[in-house]
Amino acid sequence: MNKLLVILFIGVLTVSCSDNSIEKKGFQVSEVSEDESGQKVVGLKMDSLNLETRPRNVLLTFNAEHRLTPIYKVNYNKKTKKPFTGSNAYHTNWSDNYGDGNKWNNNFMPGFEAVYGYNFVNVSHYNNSTKVENKLFDEPVLIKTLYYPAFSKDTLNYKPVNRDYYMISV
Repeated sequence: MNKLLVILFIGVLTVSCSDNSIEKKGFQVSEVSEDESGQKVVGLKMDSLNLETRPRNVLLTFNAEHRLTPIYKVNYNKKTKKPFTGSNAYHTNWSDNYGDGNKWNNNFMPGFEAVYGYNFVNVSHYNNSTKVENKLFDEPVLIKTLYYPAFSKDTLNYKPVNRDYYMISV
């Protein structure tokens, strides 16, 4: 038993001391940088990158005047150098067996649709009546999930469920 433990310990020690060949990711950040005018820049502003972004499809909401458009970071294929973006994936509720009076239309929860995607960095909100577009965030953020009022007519206990707000996890 002791020999087995010694052999196991030596094996773990050997593996842990070996050169790990994991590919390095990210980017190098220097401590001090200069802007276009030659002024020294220190702190978070110097770490911020200009990200190329691209909108995807339009999401219909319960309020017919409001439209949402997910915005994704543009990525480039390492081999072909062709650009690509993430795409929308939807959280759904696969079971619609909640009894009479409960119609969720496969939405995440009654009255809410939920969308997520790879490198989802902002959301464009367009008001169709005022023709005004605004982004929900001033700077790109990494969005995990966007919850928005469902376009479908959902019910819970025979009562319509209408949401009038958005939730975003970033």
